[in-house]
Amino acid sequence: LMIFDHELSKMISDLAREFHTQALTEIPLFLEARKITTLYHFTPLQNVRSIFNHGILGLDDLRAKGINYKASDENRGDPIANGICISLTKPNDYMLSSKLTQGYQMALLELKPAQEILQRCLFIASPGNFGRWDHKKRFLSWPEKYCGGQGLVNLFLNQHLRNKYELAASQPTDPQSELIFLDSIPAKFIARVILPAKRDYADNEVVRKLVRELPKGTLIESQNS
Repeated sequence: LMIFDHELSKMISDLAREFHTQALTEIPLFLEARKITTLYHFTPLQNVRSIFNHGILGLDDLRAKGINYKASDENRGDPIANGICISLTKPNDYMLSSKLTQGYQMALLELKPAQEILQRCLFIASPGNFGRWDHKKRFLSWPEKYCGGQGLVNLFLNQHLRNKYELAASQPTDPQSELIFLDSIPAKFIARVILPAKRDYADNEVVRKLVRELPKGTLIESQNS
């Protein structure tokens, strides 16, 4: 399985690069039509300072650079060891709530502008949680449906469901859909750090220490009253 995943990861990277190059002129038009401006990434609170120093990195890059980190999901079965999971337009509230319930102290990073990030960094687009085995199998059969412009379009299919739940044009159909970035994301794209609302979410001193350590001018929003 590890050999298979390594080979699949290499294939994904090669295909993503090919389709990304083809879609560079389409991406801005698609994002403008859908009114998509923002991406989100959640991470354990302990990682935030490091992210501002090094950018958002995949696990392989973190280990290669010897950077200490706390994983947000030890059991996720992705075929992309160095992938970075990103939500489009809205955070993956289901997953974020699950992590908070498990006792993780999480921070939500708001990333802008979406257009520049998507044009700069390689990505694949999954219309559901890419950790699920069915998406891995579909990728093997139809990789083009997860890459480039077609991958983005496929996040917004099923007009019946979209009408039923009155989804905005910028919201993907499945709230657990995600972009998996294959390149690191520079810290300059972090527009805001959001600390989710939760009783006894994080020790006040931990938050105060974080505020002192982040670059001057960093916008931090706590959703706790």
